Amino acid sequence: LVGDQIIGNDSSQRSARAATCAHTVGAFWAYHSTIFRNQPHEGVGYTDELLRNDFAAEAGITGDALTRFQTCYDTGATNEQVKAMESEGSAAGVNGTPYFFVNGWQTNFDLQTDTPISTDDLLEGLRLVVAGG
Repeated sequence: LVGDQIIGNDSSQRSARAATCAHTVGAFWAYHSTIFRNQPHEGVGYTDELLRNDFAAEAGITGDALTRFQTCYDTGATNEQVKAMESEGSAAGVNGTPYFFVNGWQTNFDLQTDTPISTDDLLEGLRLVVAGG
């Protein structure tokens, strides 16, 4: 992933793997928010302890879902999915995150925030993208 090339570690790859594993237990957005809320200084990266335990707990992944999440993470069950998404994004010209395509128009909303974006603000942003595209 782009971030891994810049920071010189595999933190982006492992966090993408963890996020896709969180998706398999229905907790993608909670986990996504947790990752961004706990972003380390540039070049530091995430530890496996943070990704598989601490962030899962903060995202509310517990019980059987936690066991399934950690097994997914430990075995790399979503590695191919992450690689496929990276390749698809690269081929489409994506060069940063987060990045969106809306009806074929490219846009980049800043979702790296602890404050949820309101539906009205998101819809207004989409209207501007489509109108300006």
